[in-house]
Amino acid sequence: MNTPILLIIFNRPKQTRALIDALRPVRPTKIYVAADGPRLNREGEAARCVETRAVIDTIDWPCEISKDYAKENMGCGPRPATAISWIFQHEESAIILEDDCIPNPSFFPFCSELLEKFKDDQRIMQICGSNHVDEHLEINESYLFSNYPLCWGWATWKRAWDLFDYDMATWPEYQKRNMLQNIVQSRKEIEYWDNNIANVFEGDQSVWDVRWLFSIWSNHGLSVIPKSNLISNVGFGTDASHTFNYDDRHNDRKTNSVNFPLIHPTPVCPNVEHDNLLEDTFYVKPPWYQFIKTSIKCIVPIKLLRWYQIQKYGSVLDL
Repeated sequence: MNTPILLIIFNRPKQTRALIDALRPVRPTKIYVAADGPRLNREGEAARCVETRAVIDTIDWPCEISKDYAKENMGCGPRPATAISWIFQHEESAIILEDDCIPNPSFFPFCSELLEKFKDDQRIMQICGSNHVDEHLEINESYLFSNYPLCWGWATWKRAWDLFDYDMATWPEYQKRNMLQNIVQSRKEIEYWDNNIANVFEGDQSVWDVRWLFSIWSNHGLSVIPKSNLISNVGFGTDASHTFNYDDRHNDRKTNSVNFPLIHPTPVCPNVEHDNLLEDTFYVKPPWYQFIKTSIKCIVPIKLLRWYQIQKYGSVLDL
């Protein structure tokens, strides 16, 4: 496969090995690897970073490998953002995979074909590998268009990433003009995204994807979502940066191959049913979600929950 791939790694050798194993049948000819450095206050992390980087050296097929390894910790906001900017200093398009995003084999030809198809279409800013609601939504085409850029395995172009603004300089004016109502409809959704984006704008350095989402929204961009989920996120757990709960239903989700030749949807506009489902199940949880979550904690004795979690995971997790 000739499409360049960017791998973003850190301190998890097990997940990185699984990712390399997923790449091996595809044998990409050009791989960029960006790694964050260890945090000074985390015992043993420096050794895990070294071990993770060593996994890259096990790549055993002919390919060109470029490395950008940070000596110090940059954080899970700046490091991915600078890594993506780095690859687009050299390439016009790329597939981007973080260490815990394990792709279905059909993810690669899916991205490669659509990177070519939409390379000059300014409306399309991202090709996603994830579909978080595929079990609830049937479509006849091979993919749909969405307002939401899902970043668990994805692809984009330099021409799109050039519009990325880490500092989100236009957010105050965007917020003042109530532009979110052009993207999301309900008051609850508008409030959710207004608070989320404002929090990042005001200094939250732990995320980059909300900054990218805002760059897409402020440039009227769309993302491609595959008919079937093509990415399994195996990064949930106590060593994760954001996804701590092993029991989350999105942890290690099953993937299904997309069929070729691809069936292309028309017209180019967001699939409203998909985006509403995504809002309700992945972003803005409906009121009954917290009710059920709380009820489970009330009905099931807390000692039993703790015993189950210790038996399964070795520690007590948040439900």
